[in-house]
Formats: sequence, C-alpha cells, structure tokens
Amino acid sequence: MSMPVGKVIFLNGVTSSGKSSLAGALQRTLGEPYLHADADTVKEMSLGIPPAERGEAFERAAFMPGLYAAIPGCFAALALFGNNLIVEDVARPLQLRNYTESFAGCEVLLVSVRCHLEELERRERERADRQIGRAREQVEQGIVHALDIQDLEVDTAREPAEACALTIKRRLDLGARPTAFARLSAMSIERIWRMTDAMDRSIYQAAHPDLRV
Repeated sequence: MSMPVGKVIFLNGVTSSGKSSLAGALQRTLGEPYLHADADTVKEMSLGIPPAERGEAFERAAFMPGLYAAIPGCFAALALFGNNLIVEDVARPLQLRNYTESFAGCEVLLVSVRCHLEELERRERERADRQIGRAREQVEQGIVHALDIQDLEVDTAREPAEACALTIKRRLDLGARPTAFARLSAMSIERIWRMTDAMDRSIYQAAHPDLRV
C-alpha cells in the first residue's frame, strides 16, 4: 500500500516579511500536524557557510548553488513520506521552478507573503538576526515576486500572523485545488531565465547541469 502524500503550504516572501511568524501561527491554527520546513535552517547547517542574514558575506559561487539546489528535493522527500509541510523560503523565479519539479507529486498551496518596505525595515532594526538593508535590496530588485503567480496572497503589515493563518486555513477548507505550481511548470525556462538574476540561475544550473539556455 502506498503512503499518502503530505499536504504542502509554501510561504514565499522577502526577508522579514513575516514568514516564520506565519508558519508558527499556521501550526497552531491548522487541525493537524505540519512540519515547519525553513530553507534557512538547511542553509545554516554548515559552520563553513555563515548564515545568510548574519556575519560576513561568504563566497556564494563556491558554496551556494549546490546547497540551495538540494533544498527543494530535501523538503519534497518529507512530503512524499506523508508529512504535511509549511515550506518557507525567499524563492526567486528559477528556484520556484526547482520546487515545482521536486514537488511534482504533491499538492502545494503557494502563498505570497507581502509586506511594505517601511514595516520590513522596522522589523530589521528590531531584530538582532537580520542584516540591515537586505529587505530594501530584495524589494528594489523585485525578483522574489517577479512571476506574480500564487494561489493566495497575504499581507502581514495589514493583518497579524494569526489572521493571515486563518485566511490560509479558510482557503484550504474550501478544498479548491491549488494551481500556482502547475502554472509555474507550464512557463518556459527561457522566459523565467530572463526574469531573474545570476545567483538564481547558478542554483538552477546546479540542479540541471546539462541545461543550455
């Protein structure tokens, strides 16, 4: 007998947008267990790679592509063994495409987590584990939400995490099939390639070494 695949909620947003707080609120709100699969936890597993949000910058070209390219597959394995997941990441367009490929056998609700810049910067100042200026950099770059494809959007500046979690729960309770990952999968790699940056491209190429674009 095959094991049922876990349900997946994917929270995508820039740094300090409230993804972790929302993940915690969802775990308290949903009526069944969900694992919090935070991409930063995987990124910080090695002492040789300083955390993305703290310390000195590291040599991304040497460490990041292979590590980041592996994250979608790691999380997908958890779901394929029947675990419900709340995935959290700052996923650029091609990394989102990596997630759609790894989670091809799962139903994934893609939630865009939004927050205006002033609030992002306030949170950066109040937290000791954030590099000041990272949120502005990501917002001005405009890549994280460049595809503008999602099943649901929440704004953590307008509503607290608990209210956003209830919005997501209501969407799940409707039972409507999520479509965002299917729409992302239908986009051509060439089109997505043009919408992102060298960092994102290097990660995708690490997962697809034979790719020629």
